[in-house]
Amino acid sequence: MKKIVLCLVISSLLTQWCFAGIFMEIWESLGNQTPEITYHFYENNKWKIEDTSGLYTIIDFDKNTFMVVYPKEKVYAIENLNEVLKEMQRASEKMMTEDRNKQASNAQFKKKYAGKETVNTIPCTHYQVLESGKLIEELWLSTKPSLQPLEKLFARLKDISKPSPAVREAFSDDENIDKLIAGLGFPIKVKSYTPEGIIISEVKYMTEKPGDDDMFSTPVAYDMIPLVEVYIRAYSDK
Repeated sequence: MKKIVLCLVISSLLTQWCFAGIFMEIWESLGNQTPEITYHFYENNKWKIEDTSGLYTIIDFDKNTFMVVYPKEKVYAIENLNEVLKEMQRASEKMMTEDRNKQASNAQFKKKYAGKETVNTIPCTHYQVLESGKLIEELWLSTKPSLQPLEKLFARLKDISKPSPAVREAFSDDENIDKLIAGLGFPIKVKSYTPEGIIISEVKYMTEKPGDDDMFSTPVAYDMIPLVEVYIRAYSDK
C-alpha cells in the first residue's frame, strides 16, 4: 500500500536536479474507505512528508537522518536513517515469522503492457502485473525526466532495507515484482488487488517549485523526545 509513500530514498551520488524541487499530493485508499492524504516535497537529497494531522517527517540523505516533527505540541525526534530502516525491517520480519503460513509462492510473475494513458495531467505508461495469469497489480509509470532521481531513490531504499537471509525467501514475491518494473518509470498510480480489497495509491497533483531552507531545518525551541512518543502524541490527538 505504501509503494509511493514508504519507498522514497535518494543517494548523495545522484545527479543534481535541474530544478528547485517537486511537490506532490498523494492519496491512498483501501476499497471504499476515505483516502489518506499526504503532502510531499523533494529537493535534491531531502524529502519532507506531511499528513493531515500536521505531523511531518524530514529525511536528509546527506546527513543520514530521519526527523519527525509535531508542531502542535512543539516536539520532535531525530534518528539515524539507517537504524530506523533496519528497525522497520526487523518489525516486518517479526510479523512474517509469527505468520508461519506466509511463505513465498512458486508463482510465475509477468508484466503486460496496457497502453499509454494520462493520469491527473501526467503522461504515463500503463502496465499490468500477472501472477500465474491472474491480475494482481496495475501501475501507471511516468518517464518524466524530473522524476528520474526518484526512481533511483526507490532502488536505494530497497537496497538498504533488504530482509535478512533467514526470511529472504518469504519476501521473494515482492522482489520478483520489483524486478519486472525496475527502470520503467516513477509510479504515479498503483492499484493492488489484495484479499483485503483494492488498494490504490495515486499522485493527485504534482508541480515543480522552489524550496525553502527552513522547510528542512531542525525546529528551534522545540523539545526533543523519543520517536515513539512523537507518534503517540500526534495520533492520540485524532
